[in-house]
Amino acid sequence: MISGEEYESFLTLVKKTAILQVLALVLQADYRTVARFPCKLKEIWLEQIRKMSERLAEKESESRKALRRMGGRIIAVKQTPDHREIEAELHGFLYKEKLLNEWIKVECMREAQTLLGEAYGVQSE
Repeated sequence: MISGEEYESFLTLVKKTAILQVLALVLQADYRTVARFPCKLKEIWLEQIRKMSERLAEKESESRKALRRMGGRIIAVKQTPDHREIEAELHGFLYKEKLLNEWIKVECMREAQTLLGEAYGVQSE
């Protein structure tokens, strides 16, 4: 039997991992967009996106490791027009979580602000 506290920790890690995955895709798309268009400070913006992407990869790896340590893993992710459906396992039990795209967008922006703050040594709120 899984305790409520363990399930909440698991769910938090699943959501965090999903947010980090989406943000990584967004940063890749933004990098391609910035690289394609003329911009006076292009190299500065591209470097910031690279730095954010590197830190993001570290955070995603840490999140996945934490999931594995507690006996969990993400099995599948399916994107629909209005939400992202995540199938995950914890100690042999399967769970499905639906994350609304609007919620994901807000969380990605918060995480991006945190990453920028870390790059400049600023604490986020």
